[in-house]
Amino acid sequence: MEASCGMISNPTAKQEEEEINISLRITETVSVKINKSETVGRLKTLLRQKEGIQECLQHLFLDGICLENDKRLVDYGIHGNSTLNAYVENSVPLTLSVNIPSAKRTVMVDVRAQDTITTVKAYIEAKENIPPNQYTLFHDGKALEEDKTLAFLEINSTLLLHMICNPKETLKVSVKTLTGEIVETQLRMLYTILDVKGVVESKVGYPVKVLGYRGKLLEDSETVSYYNIEDGSILEILPRATQIIIKRIGESTCFEVFLWGSVKNLKEAIFEKLGVPVNVQKLKFEGNILYDSKELASYGVRKDSTIHLF
Repeated sequence: MEASCGMISNPTAKQEEEEINISLRITETVSVKINKSETVGRLKTLLRQKEGIQECLQHLFLDGICLENDKRLVDYGIHGNSTLNAYVENSVPLTLSVNIPSAKRTVMVDVRAQDTITTVKAYIEAKENIPPNQYTLFHDGKALEEDKTLAFLEINSTLLLHMICNPKETLKVSVKTLTGEIVETQLRMLYTILDVKGVVESKVGYPVKVLGYRGKLLEDSETVSYYNIEDGSILEILPRATQIIIKRIGESTCFEVFLWGSVKNLKEAIFEKLGVPVNVQKLKFEGNILYDSKELASYGVRKDSTIHLF
């Protein structure tokens, strides 16, 4: 990279005391005001404060000569219209941990100390296909400025960053009703599911007790953002829980279940209530063995049905 130096004239000061404006071209032109009697080391410090590039990674040259940190700019005859060549040494790669609360997982990204937050987000997009404009990176409760480097922000591989979704003003979704009709409505990313139920109720005209999305039962206390609900998503109004009977030798037990739920969901409920491990349970209904991945409704299970546990 190249840097052009422009002198600021000050006729009342001594020649060595003249303040000059040095522009360092890295990926863009950076202007640094410095007294020409200052050292090369001081210039590197100012560059670090501006761009976050550690002094130990900077090498400045004039006419092919590497500038020594303890020498003054004036010693090298640096004046207006001089040109400096600068080389930034590659730093040791860092591995950043980025927590994605909405997805309940943490991703690892390989970066370098001189990378900006914008660059880090580009790496995340390449690895995870998450558009940079959909979130902000936080550390220690503060949003990280996207034009600053990791070195400038003092971010290293021992720290954990957090990816927080940027809320949209509105979100258009479709809702499938109990009759199969599709209605459209608008939501906000920070609405709770309880808020969403209220919005949907105002649209369909009857109470909404259970909402599902991509096969999951939505919890009232969680937000739209938590479930990664996006523009064009389809939510589904589900029937309330249905009572069935689980019968085994000498004992019958009532369970509240969702008929759209899987057989495995039922086995997990049996384990929690009766203590029978999931992997040893065998369920039968009307002579058919129930398989884990299928929905209860697909076997014709309905209110007050009796399922046998072996």
